[in-house]
Amino acid sequence: MKTELSIYLDYRNAMTQARQLDEAAGILSHQAENLDNCCIEIASAWDGEDSENYIRKARLLGEKLTNAARNTRIAADTIRGIAEKTYQAEKTALQIASARTYR
Repeated sequence: MKTELSIYLDYRNAMTQARQLDEAAGILSHQAENLDNCCIEIASAWDGEDSENYIRKARLLGEKLTNAARNTRIAADTIRGIAEKTYQAEKTALQIASARTYR
């Protein structure tokens, strides 16, 4: 049976992992913004079909980065939700088990 400490440590570990995913999502979002800014600068400095192709590919990459950031944030939120529910359920189970032990 889990102890109150192990339940808490599992919860904190899950929350730490969710926070790390949020940080990764922030980095992905920032890189997507940087890429978009680069595209703006490239468009102003480089003309022609090759420029358009490069910018189109860069913008597609930016969209993929943005989607990855969004999905990473969703994963982090999911982890937080599951961790909270699991934490509450395990604490309740521990309380019930403890109450039965002392009868």
